[in-house]
Parts: sequence; structure tokens; C-alpha cells
Amino acid sequence: FIVVDSMLDGDTTVVKVLSVACSKASDAGRGPRKVEELVEFHVELCPDEEGNSRSSILHSNRIVLEGKVLRMVNWADSADVECEASSRGKGGALIELLDGSLFQ
Repeated sequence: FIVVDSMLDGDTTVVKVLSVACSKASDAGRGPRKVEELVEFHVELCPDEEGNSRSSILHSNRIVLEGKVLRMVNWADSADVECEASSRGKGGALIELLDGSLFQ
């Protein structure tokens, strides 16, 4: 998995994480096959009344990929720190599949 973004709001931090999951899917008439999915989830981290850390998943999304993932790296569409801080820039991931396809 990789962390692609985080936001701080008071004592609460929300972290956006991407991961790859492998599952079995049926292929009409050809039996089961393995499918890779991109899994995105947002995790909220905050302290409770006793000062202990508490976490919960706020959102998750799955995208079925057409091939196997070769590598996944952090990616930003701008190198300008001020641009990123003002929300004009956007962090994310660059994903390369075994066939050479790239997804941002």
C-alpha cells in the first residue's frame, strides 16, 4: 500500500491510502481467474477522551484492473510546494501494469 494524501483538521488526521488486492472472478465459460483491484480507502485517525489513538475507515472504493500491477509509486501533478498547499496541485499514484499501461 502507499499513502497518497493526508489532511489535518484539529486533532483529526484523514489519510488516503491505495492498495492492490487480488481476488478470484469468474470468466464466462472459462472458470475462475485471478483479478487485481485497486483499493482506495480514507482512514480517520484521532485521539479519544483518554488520549489513545482511534481509527476508522470513512470511505472505500474498488476498481477492477485489466491486468496485473507491476509497480505503484507516489505521484504529484505539480512540483510547486505552494501550488500543492493551495489545493491546486494534486497528489496521487502512478500505477504501471505488466503490459506497460500507466494509470494516474
